[in-house]
Amino acid sequence: MTLRKSLMIAALGAAVTVPMAFALAGDGMAQPRQGSADGDRGPAAMFAAFDLNGDGQVTREEVDQFRADRFAELDGDGDGFVTEAEFLANAEARVAERAGERFGDLDTDGDGTVSAAEFDDAPRGDMFARMDQNGDGVITEDELPQRRGGPRR
Repeated sequence: MTLRKSLMIAALGAAVTVPMAFALAGDGMAQPRQGSADGDRGPAAMFAAFDLNGDGQVTREEVDQFRADRFAELDGDGDGFVTEAEFLANAEARVAERAGERFGDLDTDGDGTVSAAEFDDAPRGDMFARMDQNGDGVITEDELPQRRGGPRR
């Protein structure tokens, strides 16, 4: 693949992903809630959330509709304004929903409790291995993910 073709593909990806991520998520009200079945909330899940008709394309109309739907969801009393209380109530409900889903994933026998064995058997995605970038069995500060604004300190 030529350098020019690689740059064009990267630019196309950025043209879709970056504006969507910043323009839509930047206001705190238009972030897609759904992720994939494995919990992914990355660009592909974001794209799927905005692709309201499922045709593999995101139009300006779909973005506008997504934002309008999200605002309506936040505006609990339907008065056309989102209060801090409404915003916080919505956030709490979303956290509780995700926690309930996670609990259900952990409670593999469906008895309403999570045993130590169920907890230990839960898939972890091996976060330690991902963070231990040099594979030495120890995570150092240098191996911690960097914040967007610069190094973590």
